[in-house]
Amino acid sequence: MKTAYAVLVALAAIAVLVGCSTLGGAQMVEDPAGRFSFQVSAELAPQPTDGSYFHYTYPAPEVQTYIVAVDAEEENTGISRAFDSVGIDSRELVLAGVASFGEWRLQRYAPGEDGQWSAIASQYRDSTAYAFIVSGGKNSDPDSLPTPVFRMLSSFEFSSAAGEVFRPVSFAELEEFIDTRILSSGGSVSIAALKDGEIVYQYASGKRAPDTPTDTSTAYHWGSITKLVTATAVMQQVELGRIDLDASVVTYVPEFALGSSFTVRNLLSHTTGLPDESVTHLISYSRSGMPSLEEVWSDYWPRVGKLVFEPGSSSAYNNFNFLLLGVLFERVSGEELASYAQQHIFAPIGMDRTAHFSEDLPAGTSEAKPVISKEMLSPALTELARSGYDREKAVAAEIDGLVYLNPYNILPCWGGVKGTADDATRFAWMFLNGGEVDGNRVLDKRSVRWMMSVQKSNDGKPLPYGLGWVVGRQGRDPYVEHAGGGEGIDSLLRFYPKQNLAVAVLGSVNSYGAGTILEFTAQLVSDR
Repeated sequence: MKTAYAVLVALAAIAVLVGCSTLGGAQMVEDPAGRFSFQVSAELAPQPTDGSYFHYTYPAPEVQTYIVAVDAEEENTGISRAFDSVGIDSRELVLAGVASFGEWRLQRYAPGEDGQWSAIASQYRDSTAYAFIVSGGKNSDPDSLPTPVFRMLSSFEFSSAAGEVFRPVSFAELEEFIDTRILSSGGSVSIAALKDGEIVYQYASGKRAPDTPTDTSTAYHWGSITKLVTATAVMQQVELGRIDLDASVVTYVPEFALGSSFTVRNLLSHTTGLPDESVTHLISYSRSGMPSLEEVWSDYWPRVGKLVFEPGSSSAYNNFNFLLLGVLFERVSGEELASYAQQHIFAPIGMDRTAHFSEDLPAGTSEAKPVISKEMLSPALTELARSGYDREKAVAAEIDGLVYLNPYNILPCWGGVKGTADDATRFAWMFLNGGEVDGNRVLDKRSVRWMMSVQKSNDGKPLPYGLGWVVGRQGRDPYVEHAGGGEGIDSLLRFYPKQNLAVAVLGSVNSYGAGTILEFTAQLVSDR
């Protein structure tokens, strides 16, 4: 699926770098009213404004970025006013996707006839809407935003002048907070925390189907967290000597001439410069309905005329990096990725309720139905229709303005995994434990170290990625994570190496605050 959420997932993946040190000559900028601050990289050129907002331009491909704070009676009004204040007519915007990270609400809008696109991350506090807006045209790509643009949002910090922020002091308060969030969304969420190899906290809230409460044994879509499974499979082939991280990709995929310009390492760190292109039929309701990775690849690569940026010069999150990794993996290994992962990754780790396809989940493991608002039904059905599925097949139920979708499968190289929250933390534990779980070695310690290490651009600047993982730091506390999103998918997996702690938050609905729930859970577990 060419998901409408790719840019939102990218924002969510990078937004976790809050608190990181100033990078690459970035300067700290403060709101004149003292409510917030953020970092601006030297690559972003400040533009004149009327003083009510900040405006920066990234030159090539050109992307406009805005930081806005506007008074508003409620959040939706604030979002409209934020767009209008920077000269983007909110009445002409057509919503194409929603997601969340922490307290940020993320929305993407469909490109207009002129190719102009927009996306926004917003928060509403004390009658003020705070917004981070990105926009561009035909020469830029909403699913391949430059790293300096990501860093602006990732460094955004509120001060006490923006209002006090709720923080639970007990698990009872946390669960009350979760229940309130999920009750209003109509969906469900499952949380698990693992410390020193043992599950120390689990909680589930909401309904996995219209009349069925969820529980901690329910499987949820991982979304793009799946990319870490693909990365793990690729690194296993590196260990076998079948793949060289620093070999050009054309070595393994000779028909793709542009592959001579970048390496396998570039693919894993999202530094190839590959463009986003529309492809269809990338979801299914059965394993047999999913096209092969080779079929999808053969549809994509002939249309790639040039790269968006020089490989290694920057990073830009892109699903197609992992399509190419999946193709490359299957060619060198001779095995299908989904079946391989079940045998060589999930089973050794003990992930007994995890699979790439619904029918591969073990008997007795229920799957949460994705939930979207009625407002989002039309964009979702547009995506489904491209894959040959109509409303009757897609929609399970409509209740009080909420739409329950039948569970669907996503292309296994970039978004297909489904599993329980405790299984997700066991996957993270494999990395925390040096590549081994219960005596079963999945990766060498060196591979784990490489995957968790910050990669650098051609000019030596640190990037937000390891090999597959997003690498961040809050104050002095480093962490490694990945987010996932889609229609009724909003998931986050993070681990803290210094604390030997992993937390997974998996949800069947968008914009419930996965990042906030994860951070609250991690803090309470750490304080025990």
